[in-house]
Amino acid sequence: MKYILKIFNFIIVFIILSISFIYAHPHLFIESNPTFVFKENKFACVQIQWIWDELFSDAILMDCDKNNDLEFDKEEINSVYKDCFIYIQEYDFFTILEINSNKIEYDVTDFTATIDKKTRKVTYYFNFRPKKVPSKIKQITLIQNDPTIYTSFRSKDKNAKEYEYYGIQFEMEVE
Repeated sequence: MKYILKIFNFIIVFIILSISFIYAHPHLFIESNPTFVFKENKFACVQIQWIWDELFSDAILMDCDKNNDLEFDKEEINSVYKDCFIYIQEYDFFTILEINSNKIEYDVTDFTATIDKKTRKVTYYFNFRPKKVPSKIKQITLIQNDPTIYTSFRSKDKNAKEYEYYGIQFEMEVE
């Protein structure tokens, strides 16, 4: 009887876990458009443009566009930064930056946000600035992926590759 009970419990747990896995899917969608920036022939940063989906954009607008004019002023951009953007810092902004296949530490700088008045989509602009840049660079890789599977990344860049669940990977050959 104990053996049958153990098998029954195992089957129940298996079914519950299977059902929860089926329902694990993204709720937020970002179109990511990175630009690799070089200054004086040296890698300087990756400029990022994140265009949010309509649903999350509406939530940001309700919370941060205080005067409902579909334009973020300086105070409203600070609100977007503090109330929406900075929370993903604990996930490294869903980003891995590699140079020559080595993970690179970076600072996030120059954050701003805009609203497209036609689509009402919110767009973030910011930079990933590497803290140290090797003198010889052969390849730069940018990976954007939310390991919690809550956010899905996509890009119109035809060279973007799928990465793990709902992430994307950009690579740039240098030299």
